[in-house]
Amino acid sequence: MGVKSPRSGFRSLFEGSTFENAGTGTYFTGYAKPVEQTFFPGEKLDAWDKRLALNHKTSMDLATRVERKELEPNKAGRHGITLLAKLPAFDTHYGFLIPAAHLIINGLLKGFWYYVLMDYTGACPRNVLPNRARNELTKRGKRLQLPHDMGRPYVDIVKKKGTWVMENWLHWAETFCQISHPLLEEHCPDSHQAWLHLRAAVRHYLCSFDEYDNLSKDEVDQKRLEARDHVREYAKIVETKLTVQLCTMNLRLAQHLHDQEEYTGWIKDSMEFWVEREVQREKKHVKDRVVIMPETFLGNMHLLECAVQNIENDVGDMMMLPQQPGTISDHQLRDDFTSVTRLLDKGEERVIKFDFKFRLGHLRALVSKTSKHSLDEFTLLRFKSASLGGKEFTSKAYSRHQSRCSYHVCFRTTDAPSEDKYGDVVHYYLLHHRVSNERIRFCELQWFKGSGVRVQHVHKTPEETLLVLPLECIRRKVIFYPLESDHIEILPCPSKGRL
Repeated sequence: MGVKSPRSGFRSLFEGSTFENAGTGTYFTGYAKPVEQTFFPGEKLDAWDKRLALNHKTSMDLATRVERKELEPNKAGRHGITLLAKLPAFDTHYGFLIPAAHLIINGLLKGFWYYVLMDYTGACPRNVLPNRARNELTKRGKRLQLPHDMGRPYVDIVKKKGTWVMENWLHWAETFCQISHPLLEEHCPDSHQAWLHLRAAVRHYLCSFDEYDNLSKDEVDQKRLEARDHVREYAKIVETKLTVQLCTMNLRLAQHLHDQEEYTGWIKDSMEFWVEREVQREKKHVKDRVVIMPETFLGNMHLLECAVQNIENDVGDMMMLPQQPGTISDHQLRDDFTSVTRLLDKGEERVIKFDFKFRLGHLRALVSKTSKHSLDEFTLLRFKSASLGGKEFTSKAYSRHQSRCSYHVCFRTTDAPSEDKYGDVVHYYLLHHRVSNERIRFCELQWFKGSGVRVQHVHKTPEETLLVLPLECIRRKVIFYPLESDHIEILPCPSKGRL
């Protein structure tokens, strides 16, 4: 039950209170049922009442009343008029962006999972994972095999979450958390429902997916409304079924992310990560050095990086640079690096009729669609890795990374362009026409039957179907998480455009 100690939020007049048996913090309720507000005596309002909404004019009025000592700062949600308000085009309401990354990741995500995984003695509290479920979650985490370019490896959320940084939490929300869903659904269904809503909002605001690329304005608006509703549903469940201690200022500010996105564009494009990335770059360059003119030193390091990047874009591979005298050239065994999609390292020359003895018809059909030359005029090279859209994909023949795997892929075929299918890349190939220098890049895939556009489980059978497909059919990497029997679950890898 709330007690007197109202404190207003910066984005609206809605007030929070202290609660008995909830420590000394201020918590904001009103998501599930209306509550009393001092600005509207005698009335009960819910958290989304339009009369509580602020704009530039009402924000300035509140700040003016604070400076005149007519209103306390904690009730007004501000300490006075900011200097930026003197600028003619500055909006004091939307001019200060909500720090979405810190608010969601360090606030909502951490708060929820610290609650679900809280330590306890005696009987397990309601909506908290019991110890036997936590032990099972630890075992499941050991079966995760990540792609080689995913960054930080997974570390156990049960025992090591105290060492997690933003990247760990973001990977958990986007990918790894799916190993916990059956446990949440079985032992604490209310927490499971709350998490599904919170995760959907996190994926919308902080991640970037290719299904958003070709949406119309109406479809984008619908996605934003759905994300807003997910945040609201999460808040309702937290208030009524979990604990009021999760009804923090961060959750209150999250209610305004939809309005900010309408005003400033995608949240993921206006976050504060770029500042932290620049600080990390400077720390990488300076390290323990003592320099007289740090700004000149950092400028020179930036120019050096640009020069190296230009050489990489022009040449593509150091093996394409002039060779030392007496060195045997192997350019004929390499891709030409003129395409965004290209094959990496040195290829192995193969005999077409030997490698594709039973799929020669498929290969001839592929060549006839893209070239005027016959298949017999081409030379075949086999590769172990390829660069697709700036990301490196490997094949099953690639053995440099043992603990990581980048050959599990999602792909689509021309006969079913809207259906996601899943499989393993066996080899990458290049057909090279020596006379015209024409190049056809393709791959050989093991297709696991039973996958579909919305199916999360596929049946991995010994008789997988081998397909011959252009490299452009590969859409993205995925993680194959082994389940009981011969089934696997599809886990998404980090989305493109990660900030």
